[in-house]
Amino acid sequence: MTSDPAAAPPHQPYTVRPALPRDVNEIRDLVAPYADERILLAKELVGYYEAVQEFV
Repeated sequence: MTSDPAAAPPHQPYTVRPALPRDVNEIRDLVAPYADERILLAKELVGYYEAVQEFV
């Protein structure tokens, strides 16, 4: 084990976890610009809620 800070893994600014129903609005907001550019398909809000429940 070393105490050299350069040898430590970089700090992660985020945590990956399963999506929850409370995340749906943020997911929609993340997808919206890509849907506007036709990179991703847009969904109705209820579609995101259904997908989150099926994913978990």
